[in-house]
Amino acid sequence: MTSPEWFGRYRLEVLLGQGGMGEVYRAHDTTADRRVALKLLTRELSTDERFRARFRRECQVAAQLSEPHIVPIHGYGEIDGRLYLDMRLVEGAGLDSVLAARGRLVPERAVSVVAQIASALDAAHQDGLHHRDVKPSNILLTGPQREFAYLLDFGISRRIDDVSRHTSTGTLIGTFAYMAPERFTARDTDHRVDVYALACVLHECLTGSPPFAGEDLPSVMHAHFHAPRPRASLVDARVPTGLDDVVARGLAVDPAARFPSAGALADAAGQALAASVPGWPTPPVAPAPAVVPVAAAGATWAPSSQGAWPLAGVPGTTALPEPVAVSERPRRPVPWFVVLGGDVVLLLVLTLVVVLALTRG
Repeated sequence: MTSPEWFGRYRLEVLLGQGGMGEVYRAHDTTADRRVALKLLTRELSTDERFRARFRRECQVAAQLSEPHIVPIHGYGEIDGRLYLDMRLVEGAGLDSVLAARGRLVPERAVSVVAQIASALDAAHQDGLHHRDVKPSNILLTGPQREFAYLLDFGISRRIDDVSRHTSTGTLIGTFAYMAPERFTARDTDHRVDVYALACVLHECLTGSPPFAGEDLPSVMHAHFHAPRPRASLVDARVPTGLDDVVARGLAVDPAARFPSAGALADAAGQALAASVPGWPTPPVAPAPAVVPVAAAGATWAPSSQGAWPLAGVPGTTALPEPVAVSERPRRPVPWFVVLGGDVVLLLVLTLVVVLALTRG
């Protein structure tokens, strides 16, 4: 029996936060005898059959992720007709609250946070899962100096092969300020919506504000599609201009022009920082492992122990170069008399031009 203080076997202790998809409580699991973070989804979502099916499918995948920057999922299910997600309780502060208190992060810390979140995203993408709601409020900073970052809410993301982009109520899931342009259209989306959102987070870490603002949905949509890509170095002189280029490429309207993976964006940011900050470690150069195609990505990338690395393009470019077809048939040498004959003809033409010019003079 569920009461205001109980949810099945869970004793609800403190409301940690709430949003459009539900509430998160610090709770005590009386069966496992441990404190957990318990997310209760809204009753509206819990009665949506399409969402229920997707929720169970995604939780099953997310529960198997073991990447250090993803909060482990203990369990999931339904109690008294309401869906829930049982996660490890991690004490920390949301990136949104840190930015609200401090205004912005120094570039070194901003790049470090983004690199950790990129590692979580790449791990999920390789398992066919993408987040689609990457934003500061879903990033938790822990540790003595808030130096370790977690990406939250993987259990309510979406599978790449799920073409449904809406709930039955027609509500887009996600926050408009961080949504890639293609999410506002009828076109299919893939993991590159997370790359776009991560670029939004990087810009906000550097400046204290999301890259695109507006008073209503139409103005925000217009900004995502048409506004010039913002330059954080104009807001804070400590930001290297190379990071402006990284953010601009990550915010490309065309998904094919973005970085092919979240890890590639983080690597480019690290390289831009290393070029301007003495002592900042340069990201290691990846070996040349076997190429793995990304589903519907229009680009290729290769996995490594450090994340995903781009096989083409350089930081700051706006698009990856297209492969060039090379013929396997060797070229035949041009005969000497053909070359000599061409020179003779050219000499005769030049002589004729000179003679005509002198005659007219």
